[in-house]
Amino acid sequence: QVVQTVHTGTETLSSETPTTIPNFTVSITPAATSSKILVTTNAMISVGNNYTCGFSLYRDTTELYIGDAASNRDRLSWSSHQYGTNRLWFMAAISYLDSPSSTSELDYSLKWLSQDSTAMYLNRTPGDADYTDYDNRTASSITVMEVLA
Repeated sequence: QVVQTVHTGTETLSSETPTTIPNFTVSITPAATSSKILVTTNAMISVGNNYTCGFSLYRDTTELYIGDAASNRDRLSWSSHQYGTNRLWFMAAISYLDSPSSTSELDYSLKWLSQDSTAMYLNRTPGDADYTDYDNRTASSITVMEVLA
């Protein structure tokens, strides 16, 4: 089975605390405990000039696919730093094969955060000027696919 959620609107967050992106969760109920779940994300993320932003992949309340611990550094699935313009954004794409060992419904989502609680955005640029040539609007998706053992 394959399930996808698509977010075509915009979201804004100003927080150093990981926060679930609203309206951007996908649910799947595996047929067998031996099944694996292939999770792919394509999220269009932007943040103000000279700031860092990032997100982590979650299954329910379990953080997945993150870097190793290193002193005070955040452990994330994806991160980027904006430099030079308020019109640059990033395709935050990840692919992860999860082994949940469950036949219960599972929710996959992204929690995002930004440096110094600066505003970060989904599906729009920080400038968001009303011009046809730039500051466009995009869509983002999370797709989950059950891989039977």
